[in-house]
Amino acid sequence: MMQHETKNILFWFKTSPFDGITFREGLDAALSFAAFDQKVTLYFDANALPALYTNINPVMIGQKDISKNLKALPMYDINTIFFNPDSYEAAHKMGIELIASAFPRSVTEMALSDFHQTFVY
Repeated sequence: MMQHETKNILFWFKTSPFDGITFREGLDAALSFAAFDQKVTLYFDANALPALYTNINPVMIGQKDISKNLKALPMYDINTIFFNPDSYEAAHKMGIELIASAFPRSVTEMALSDFHQTFVY
């Protein structure tokens, strides 16, 4: 029986979760990698940050609710979720909160992290 090597895979989200299907495709790809026992890390930057907002109702703006997909992440052992604190600064000033499982990490810190592969969506 062949054993496969577990790799560290980064999914760097830059596109809005409410603008087309690119974001959802990236999230599906992340879940697929995790299903095959790869260590998946998610990073939310710029326009992708609203995916982590706790007080937004996408249905009210005519968009698909992806919160169920995000709530499924722990079932796939995707527990490492970071966001760009620079992208969040303005939203934070407006009182917008993020899901509790997301932690700040700068772009520089992410670039210096050791990932086997990075996918940008």
